[in-house]
Amino acid sequence: IELKQDSNLLEDDAALNAFLNSSKHGNTLLEQQTEIDPKYIKQLKQLYKDAFDESCPSKEQKELALAFKERLKVMFVEVNQLLARKSEYPFLKKLERLSDKLNRLTEKEYKYFLININDFEDDLLDAKEDVLDPIKRFMNGAQLSVYDEIKTLVIGNTVSMYGTTYFLVLIACSLKYCFLFKCLSCIYLEKWLAEIKTFTFPIN
Repeated sequence: IELKQDSNLLEDDAALNAFLNSSKHGNTLLEQQTEIDPKYIKQLKQLYKDAFDESCPSKEQKELALAFKERLKVMFVEVNQLLARKSEYPFLKKLERLSDKLNRLTEKEYKYFLININDFEDDLLDAKEDVLDPIKRFMNGAQLSVYDEIKTLVIGNTVSMYGTTYFLVLIACSLKYCFLFKCLSCIYLEKWLAEIKTFTFPIN
């Protein structure tokens, strides 16, 4: 069974409070839990694995959906932590759309993730695979320090005489035109040259 109050599903402490508070009994209802087509349960289990790179231990439909919702909340926090650095790394703005999507999903009741999985599955996986994962690899990898060093040189006063050259370096990195570096002879680039040749931005 499930407990609802004013058409809102109650969970954990909210459900217990509704039972204990007699003033809330008038608009609190007990309903039989809706049986979900097993194919949607199987589909959500696969989506959990694909979206979070791990299997969900929960097998019962409600526990599975609630576990999925909790992992969405974790992803939402993770994305917003990255977005907090967008002034420093402008390409992180690409995560804004995913953040909005996760914000909406985390407000849904658990049944939504089972019944309406086809409404959000593809968008969620595309955003993870095409945007979030590449950005996480970049931000947690060695190339971030290369990016930081190049950016520092571009904006630094100490190398103003080579400003144009470094600007071209940064553009070349972002456009992935590694062959441009063959034309650069500035001695200040030598220590980065090997790394820069394999440097790629996290997303296009």
